[in-house]
Amino acid sequence: MLPSFIRIIATILLVFLIDSAAAGNTTCAGNMTQWYTDAVGETACMTYQRLRQICNTNYEVPNFRQNTPGDQCDDQLQSCCCNSISWALSMLCMNCQWDVDGGSVSGIDAGIGAYGMYRSPSGPFCGPGTNQSLPSDIQAAVCNKDIKLANFLYELFWNDGAWRVVYTMSTAVKDEAATNNNMYTHCNSTTSSTLSSSTGISTASAAPSQTTTAASANSTQKINIALIIGPVIGGLIVLVAAVVIARSCLRKRRQRLVRVSLDTDTDSPYAHAMAVVSPYTVTDSGES
Repeated sequence: MLPSFIRIIATILLVFLIDSAAAGNTTCAGNMTQWYTDAVGETACMTYQRLRQICNTNYEVPNFRQNTPGDQCDDQLQSCCCNSISWALSMLCMNCQWDVDGGSVSGIDAGIGAYGMYRSPSGPFCGPGTNQSLPSDIQAAVCNKDIKLANFLYELFWNDGAWRVVYTMSTAVKDEAATNNNMYTHCNSTTSSTLSSSTGISTASAAPSQTTTAASANSTQKINIALIIGPVIGGLIVLVAAVVIARSCLRKRRQRLVRVSLDTDTDSPYAHAMAVVSPYTVTDSGES
């Protein structure tokens, strides 16, 4: 009984862990892109995955290659990824995943032509391609799904196909401070959390072309994202409690020994003394 119960609990925990792992690699290895998570309320990889899932519901962020581009626009419906916004998010996600010990302290930049490689996974370019904007139907879907795409993702673009992580980060932090984090004006209903930390990293020398967009005066709403570890800890507690209860039940069961009462029979046939017959005749000396 006990081994079967433990196997059931272990199976449930294993299924939970597998389901959690199947959500895509959206966790950052370090704090290099923490500024993005603080401002938007989710990692850049999660935003990238949500954008791609508009066109491909089965898309999950893979483990990015170490060389740029880390991912490519290879969905059958390519409207969601065949644009400079998706490209910028993919590079932010790459920096999120590869922020490991021994990695580049200044992040990973994309060289000239990398954007073209991102858009041409099998030879020809994906289509329809848009730069500094999304197709109208994809933009509407982004707003309907409350996906927070900051203005700097639309404004920053390098015509030679490169991408700069430090310049992107510095521009985003500046925009957040200047607009009180109201930098999501491509969707009127989109709100965001407040970026609480500042980053003191110098900007790159080469500046991309930018399009200035007026920021709205919408009020901000702070969103705190916490790591959800409760189900895992709860499952382990249930497993330990089940083992303790089962062992206690077995111990009590062993103590319920059947006590056999041994009755003593006092009427044994050998308990009575045997009569002794004397071979001699005793005569009375007074008789004649």
